[in-house]
Amino acid sequence: MIFEALALLRDELEAFVESLDDGIKTNQVVLGNISLHDSENGSDMDDNIVISLVNVEEESALKNRKLRRRQEADQIVVDSPSVFLNLYILFTANWPNNYENALKRLAHVVSFFQHRNVFTLSNATHFVSNVDQEDQDLRELKIILDLYTMTFEQINHLWGSLGGKQVPFAMYKVRLVEIRHRQPMRSGPSIEEIKVR
Repeated sequence: MIFEALALLRDELEAFVESLDDGIKTNQVVLGNISLHDSENGSDMDDNIVISLVNVEEESALKNRKLRRRQEADQIVVDSPSVFLNLYILFTANWPNNYENALKRLAHVVSFFQHRNVFTLSNATHFVSNVDQEDQDLRELKIILDLYTMTFEQINHLWGSLGGKQVPFAMYKVRLVEIRHRQPMRSGPSIEEIKVR
């Protein structure tokens, strides 16, 4: 579900950016590792908004959940509880030769998520990625974005760990991405009578 959540955000943000008439020629939003910007293939990220996953955090409030039991025909199926994740996403406006365009695009990113910060499959009108839209987990996907403000020290550590030069960016905390394995732990018939010897 991590890829699906980020692809949904990419497609929706890209449709918004393409609808703007602000004189900036390249209107692309890409998923990419911004730390590779200075590498040989990093020029593919130039003049784009780059979405990078920088941290994954388990939602501790939902950690101690019980095993799920459900009835399927005459079987009792036991599933492990889902893991709920918060994703820390870096949106970088990567215009290395035009700082003005980078600032304009960053403002558009913040404006878009200020206007719309809840995403589901039903309200994602531009989600065109190659994913199975009949997938039950995808139909239940609901993510909420909050702008995440970092201190100057945290920003220094972030860009130091990414190994690159700082570009205009905004960090968002994306909650809650549910990860669930579809294979049940065990199943068996329900107990209908008890015999005592």
